[in-house]
Amino acid sequence: IMNHQEDAGGAINEKARNTIQNVGNSSLHKSTISAFSPCTARSHLWHALEGLDRYPNYLNRWNDEQDIDELERSLENSLKQVRQQRTMILERKKRIKELLQNVPIPSRLVTPESWEDLLQHRLDSSLSKAIRESRHFRKKQNIPSLQRVLSGEFEIHLDAYLLEDLIEPEVQDVFSVSIFCPNFCKDMISYIRQVSTILGKNDITIRPIDLDVIGLHWINNVLLHLIVRPISKHLFKNTELMEGDLDWRQGYVAAYKGQSSNTKVEHQNRLVVHTDDSEITLNVGLGDDFDGGELQFWGLRDEDDPQLLGTYSPVPGRALLHAGRHFHQVTRVTRGERYALILWARSW
Repeated sequence: IMNHQEDAGGAINEKARNTIQNVGNSSLHKSTISAFSPCTARSHLWHALEGLDRYPNYLNRWNDEQDIDELERSLENSLKQVRQQRTMILERKKRIKELLQNVPIPSRLVTPESWEDLLQHRLDSSLSKAIRESRHFRKKQNIPSLQRVLSGEFEIHLDAYLLEDLIEPEVQDVFSVSIFCPNFCKDMISYIRQVSTILGKNDITIRPIDLDVIGLHWINNVLLHLIVRPISKHLFKNTELMEGDLDWRQGYVAAYKGQSSNTKVEHQNRLVVHTDDSEITLNVGLGDDFDGGELQFWGLRDEDDPQLLGTYSPVPGRALLHAGRHFHQVTRVTRGERYALILWARSW
């Protein structure tokens, strides 16, 4: 039953607000108390933001000024958090840049200046071959510059038939592909250890190590634009991407260290079952001098009862590609150090 005027001219009828009614001595009074609580119920805040964006003069329909006060307070609190975190991040980035400015970067980790530099000295030979034989390079003319590709200005397409021999199914909807050459992985581990030591001595804890923060952003761009985007369009086009495209990434190196049975655990040695803040995740193994540290996969986040699907042992230079909503964990590392380069990719 609609309680709006019948001559509203097609106005949208909305559910009556949840207010508490009190019975007075002579009449029925509507209280100004409602269940609206954007500071504690995120769904309330999201609903209000959507209303502000969608409807002109949205707050005119709110008959409770206290609700508007609550909305304003919630937005101010969120803005305060954004500003505090922004200030902290900028200060930390500045400090890290100062500490690392005189630390030499291995040549393989320096930004490549040409396709040959990237394909010959950093990537796995089979992947380099597939890239060289893709449609953009077969023409031999108007080959896009590496800089245009890494900036996202030019989109690379990898032909499906070239990927058939590169990509292997490991677990249900989890695939592997070799990406980096062995020397690149060794240099990455060596540099990450050096960076971690320097930052640790200066009481700066960043775990995991964000590649953008330590000046290795080009690696994230290579992984997104040259590997994850084109390959995902073959593997996840109708599931995770839903005809969309990936245009955001975060890349970092995670380290897990084994502990003896009589030693207090001071380092992360495992990772519990979780999903990622991504639509597509790339997980590259960097080393193999460790025991344990296997990747185990369950079903997807929206399944009723996810079951263990399989286990994968990391291989240096080889990456797993899977949906971010795929439940997975890293089993306990019992000896040595396990390093992995992770890229989260998403579309905004």
